[in-house]
Amino acid sequence: MRSFARVVVLLFVVVAFASRARAVEGFTIGLEGQTGSWSVDGQQIISGSNGALTSEEAYGFADPLNDHWRMGPNLHLGWNVLGHVAIEAAFQTAMWDAFDSQRRGGVGLVGGRVTWYPLQLVQEYVKLPHRARYDLGLELGYGYTVGGGNTVAGGQGFGMAGAYLAYGVDLEGYIEPWVSIVLDWRYYEPYWSTFYLNWNDNVTAPVNGFSAGWNTFGLGVSFHLSANK
Repeated sequence: MRSFARVVVLLFVVVAFASRARAVEGFTIGLEGQTGSWSVDGQQIISGSNGALTSEEAYGFADPLNDHWRMGPNLHLGWNVLGHVAIEAAFQTAMWDAFDSQRRGGVGLVGGRVTWYPLQLVQEYVKLPHRARYDLGLELGYGYTVGGGNTVAGGQGFGMAGAYLAYGVDLEGYIEPWVSIVLDWRYYEPYWSTFYLNWNDNVTAPVNGFSAGWNTFGLGVSFHLSANK
Protein backbone atom coordinates (compact mmCIF):
# COMPACT_ATOMS: atom_id res chain seq x y z
CA MET A 1 0.00 0.00 0.00
CA ARG A 2 2.88 2.41 0.64
CA SER A 3 4.15 1.87 -2.91
CA PHE A 4 0.69 2.56 -4.27
CA ALA A 5 0.48 5.76 -2.22
CA ARG A 6 3.82 6.95 -3.67
CA VAL A 7 2.54 6.27 -7.20
CA VAL A 8 -0.59 8.33 -6.53
CA VAL A 9 1.43 11.24 -5.11
CA LEU A 10 3.78 11.17 -8.10
CA LEU A 11 0.86 11.18 -10.52
CA PHE A 12 -0.69 14.19 -8.83
CA VAL A 13 2.62 16.04 -9.18
CA VAL A 14 2.57 15.25 -12.90
CA VAL A 15 -1.03 16.44 -13.10
CA ALA A 16 -0.12 19.77 -11.52
CA PHE A 17 2.18 20.59 -14.45
CA ALA A 18 0.25 18.85 -17.22
CA SER A 19 -1.20 20.31 -20.36
CA ARG A 20 -4.83 20.03 -21.40
CA ALA A 21 -6.54 16.66 -21.28
CA ARG A 22 -8.20 14.76 -24.09
CA ALA A 23 -10.99 12.68 -22.46
CA VAL A 24 -14.16 12.71 -24.55
CA GLU A 25 -17.71 12.98 -23.26
CA GLY A 26 -20.14 10.24 -24.25
CA PHE A 27 -20.21 6.50 -24.89
CA THR A 28 -16.92 4.62 -24.74
CA ILE A 29 -15.96 0.97 -25.23
CA GLY A 30 -12.57 -0.67 -24.85
CA LEU A 31 -10.74 -3.97 -25.03
CA GLU A 32 -7.48 -4.68 -23.19
CA GLY A 33 -5.18 -7.60 -22.54
CA GLN A 34 -4.18 -7.93 -18.87
CA THR A 35 -1.40 -10.06 -17.41
CA GLY A 36 0.16 -10.30 -13.98
CA SER A 37 1.08 -12.37 -10.96
CA TRP A 38 -1.40 -13.78 -8.45
CA SER A 39 -1.01 -14.03 -4.70
CA VAL A 40 -3.25 -16.71 -3.12
CA ASP A 41 -2.39 -18.06 0.34
CA GLY A 42 -3.61 -21.63 0.82
CA GLN A 43 -2.95 -21.52 4.53
CA GLN A 44 -5.17 -18.46 4.87
CA ILE A 45 -7.97 -20.40 3.17
CA ILE A 46 -7.58 -23.24 5.69
CA SER A 47 -7.59 -20.82 8.64
CA GLY A 48 -10.60 -18.94 7.33
CA SER A 49 -12.61 -22.15 6.99
CA ASN A 50 -12.12 -22.98 10.71
CA GLY A 51 -10.87 -26.44 9.86
CA ALA A 52 -13.64 -27.29 7.36
CA LEU A 53 -11.14 -27.55 4.49
CA THR A 54 -8.12 -29.81 4.17
CA SER A 55 -4.70 -28.82 2.85
CA GLU A 56 -5.37 -30.84 -0.30
CA GLU A 57 -8.56 -28.88 -0.97
CA ALA A 58 -7.20 -25.43 -0.10
CA TYR A 59 -3.93 -25.80 -1.99
CA GLY A 60 -5.71 -27.59 -4.82
CA PHE A 61 -7.41 -24.27 -5.48
CA ALA A 62 -4.53 -21.94 -4.54
CA ASP A 63 -1.57 -23.61 -6.28
CA PRO A 64 -2.66 -23.01 -9.92
CA LEU A 65 -2.85 -19.29 -9.12
CA ASN A 66 -0.31 -18.45 -6.43
CA ASP A 67 2.93 -16.92 -7.81
CA HIS A 68 1.79 -17.61 -11.40
CA TRP A 69 1.38 -15.02 -14.13
CA ARG A 70 -2.08 -15.38 -15.67
CA MET A 71 -3.57 -13.37 -18.50
CA GLY A 72 -6.92 -12.65 -20.10
CA PRO A 73 -9.02 -10.01 -21.89
CA ASN A 74 -10.74 -7.04 -20.27
CA LEU A 75 -13.89 -5.58 -21.85
CA HIS A 76 -15.33 -2.31 -20.54
CA LEU A 77 -18.08 0.00 -21.73
CA GLY A 78 -19.96 2.94 -20.33
CA TRP A 79 -20.40 6.71 -20.39
CA ASN A 80 -17.94 9.53 -19.85
CA VAL A 81 -19.53 12.50 -18.07
CA LEU A 82 -18.26 15.79 -19.49
CA GLY A 83 -14.80 14.28 -19.98
CA HIS A 84 -14.21 14.21 -16.22
CA VAL A 85 -15.50 10.82 -15.00
CA ALA A 86 -16.18 7.56 -16.85
CA ILE A 87 -18.78 5.20 -15.34
CA GLU A 88 -18.44 1.74 -16.85
CA ALA A 89 -19.31 -1.92 -16.62
CA ALA A 90 -16.21 -4.13 -16.78
CA PHE A 91 -15.57 -7.82 -17.42
CA GLN A 92 -12.11 -9.34 -16.80
CA THR A 93 -10.82 -12.90 -17.03
CA ALA A 94 -7.66 -14.77 -16.12
CA MET A 95 -7.17 -18.16 -17.78
CA TRP A 96 -4.69 -21.03 -17.85
CA ASP A 97 -4.29 -24.36 -19.65
CA ALA A 98 -7.49 -23.75 -21.60
CA PHE A 99 -6.96 -26.74 -23.91
CA ASP A 100 -5.90 -29.20 -21.21
CA SER A 101 -8.97 -30.87 -19.69
CA GLN A 102 -6.92 -32.11 -16.73
CA ARG A 103 -5.51 -28.73 -15.68
CA ARG A 104 -7.57 -25.89 -17.15
CA GLY A 105 -9.11 -23.18 -15.04
CA GLY A 106 -9.87 -19.52 -14.85
CA VAL A 107 -11.12 -16.50 -12.92
CA GLY A 108 -13.90 -14.15 -13.99
CA LEU A 109 -14.48 -10.69 -12.51
CA VAL A 110 -17.68 -8.79 -13.36
CA GLY A 111 -18.54 -5.40 -11.94
CA GLY A 112 -18.43 -1.66 -12.38
CA ARG A 113 -15.71 0.94 -12.22
CA VAL A 114 -15.33 4.69 -12.05
CA THR A 115 -12.39 6.43 -13.72
CA TRP A 116 -11.52 10.03 -12.86
CA TYR A 117 -9.53 12.14 -15.33
CA PRO A 118 -7.82 14.81 -13.19
CA LEU A 119 -6.24 16.56 -16.16
CA GLN A 120 -9.73 17.72 -17.13
CA LEU A 121 -9.83 19.75 -13.93
CA VAL A 122 -6.37 21.19 -14.58
CA GLN A 123 -7.35 22.38 -18.03
CA GLU A 124 -9.99 24.64 -16.51
CA TYR A 125 -7.15 26.71 -15.06
CA VAL A 126 -4.41 26.16 -17.66
CA LYS A 127 -5.60 27.63 -20.94
CA LEU A 128 -3.42 26.40 -23.78
CA PRO A 129 -4.02 26.86 -27.51
CA HIS A 130 -4.12 23.12 -28.26
CA ARG A 131 -5.38 19.90 -26.69
CA ALA A 132 -2.90 17.29 -25.53
CA ARG A 133 -2.83 13.92 -27.25
CA TYR A 134 -2.81 11.98 -23.99
CA ASP A 135 -4.81 11.61 -20.81
CA LEU A 136 -4.48 10.09 -17.36
CA GLY A 137 -7.16 8.11 -15.50
CA LEU A 138 -7.39 6.98 -11.86
CA GLU A 139 -9.67 3.95 -11.41
CA LEU A 140 -11.75 2.40 -8.64
CA GLY A 141 -13.83 -0.74 -9.24
CA TYR A 142 -16.03 -3.21 -7.39
CA GLY A 143 -17.89 -6.36 -8.32
CA TYR A 144 -18.28 -10.12 -8.07
CA THR A 145 -15.67 -12.74 -8.91
CA VAL A 146 -15.56 -16.51 -9.23
CA GLY A 147 -12.56 -18.69 -9.99
CA GLY A 148 -11.39 -22.26 -10.04
CA GLY A 149 -10.32 -25.21 -12.09
CA ASN A 150 -8.98 -28.72 -12.02
CA THR A 151 -6.11 -29.76 -9.79
CA VAL A 152 -2.69 -30.50 -11.25
CA ALA A 153 -3.46 -34.22 -10.92
CA GLY A 154 -6.67 -33.80 -12.89
CA GLY A 155 -8.84 -34.89 -9.98
CA GLN A 156 -11.55 -32.96 -8.14
CA GLY A 157 -11.80 -29.33 -9.17
CA PHE A 158 -12.19 -26.59 -6.58
CA GLY A 159 -13.33 -22.98 -6.76
CA MET A 160 -14.03 -19.83 -4.78
CA ALA A 161 -16.42 -16.90 -5.15
CA GLY A 162 -17.04 -13.51 -3.57
CA ALA A 163 -16.68 -9.75 -3.99
CA TYR A 164 -13.62 -7.92 -5.33
CA LEU A 165 -12.14 -4.44 -5.15
CA ALA A 166 -9.94 -3.01 -7.92
CA TYR A 167 -7.92 0.16 -8.35
CA GLY A 168 -5.47 1.33 -10.95
CA VAL A 169 -3.98 3.94 -13.25
CA ASP A 170 -4.25 4.18 -17.01
CA LEU A 171 -2.48 6.35 -19.56
CA GLU A 172 -4.21 7.00 -22.89
CA GLY A 173 -2.56 8.18 -26.07
CA TYR A 174 -4.95 9.42 -28.75
CA ILE A 175 -4.39 8.33 -32.35
CA GLU A 176 -7.56 10.10 -33.43
CA PRO A 177 -10.20 11.98 -31.41
CA TRP A 178 -12.32 8.81 -31.36
CA VAL A 179 -9.66 6.15 -30.66
CA SER A 180 -6.89 5.85 -28.06
CA ILE A 181 -4.22 3.35 -27.07
CA VAL A 182 -4.27 2.52 -23.35
CA LEU A 183 -1.45 1.42 -21.04
CA ASP A 184 -2.54 0.51 -17.54
CA TRP A 185 -1.64 -0.87 -14.14
CA ARG A 186 -4.52 -2.41 -12.22
CA TYR A 187 -4.66 -4.31 -8.91
CA TYR A 188 -7.53 -6.69 -8.19
CA GLU A 189 -8.24 -7.80 -4.64
CA PRO A 190 -10.77 -10.68 -4.50
CA TYR A 191 -12.47 -11.28 -1.17
CA TRP A 192 -13.46 -14.85 -1.83
CA SER A 193 -15.81 -16.00 0.93
CA THR A 194 -17.31 -19.23 -0.47
CA PHE A 195 -15.26 -22.32 -1.27
CA TYR A 196 -16.73 -24.77 -3.80
CA LEU A 197 -15.89 -28.38 -3.07
CA ASN A 198 -18.15 -29.56 -5.89
CA TRP A 199 -19.38 -27.19 -8.60
CA ASN A 200 -22.10 -29.43 -10.02
CA ASP A 201 -23.73 -30.33 -6.69
CA ASN A 202 -23.15 -26.88 -5.12
CA VAL A 203 -21.22 -28.29 -2.15
CA THR A 204 -19.65 -25.29 -0.42
CA ALA A 205 -17.82 -24.18 2.73
CA PRO A 206 -17.62 -20.60 4.09
CA VAL A 207 -14.22 -18.91 4.34
CA ASN A 208 -13.88 -15.83 6.55
CA GLY A 209 -11.32 -13.03 6.35
CA PHE A 210 -9.66 -14.23 3.15
CA SER A 211 -8.33 -12.04 0.35
CA ALA A 212 -6.16 -12.67 -2.70
CA GLY A 213 -4.35 -10.33 -5.08
CA TRP A 214 -3.78 -10.00 -8.83
CA ASN A 215 -1.23 -7.36 -9.84
CA THR A 216 -1.73 -6.68 -13.56
CA PHE A 217 -0.37 -4.66 -16.45
CA GLY A 218 -2.35 -4.13 -19.62
CA LEU A 219 -2.37 -2.81 -23.18
CA GLY A 220 -5.50 -2.09 -25.15
CA VAL A 221 -7.57 0.23 -27.30
CA SER A 222 -10.60 2.39 -26.46
CA PHE A 223 -13.18 3.83 -28.85
CA HIS A 224 -14.87 7.12 -27.97
CA LEU A 225 -17.93 6.95 -30.18
CA SER A 226 -19.24 10.41 -29.37
CA ALA A 227 -16.06 12.21 -30.41
CA ASN A 228 -16.05 14.56 -33.38
CA LYS A 229 -14.28 12.73 -36.16
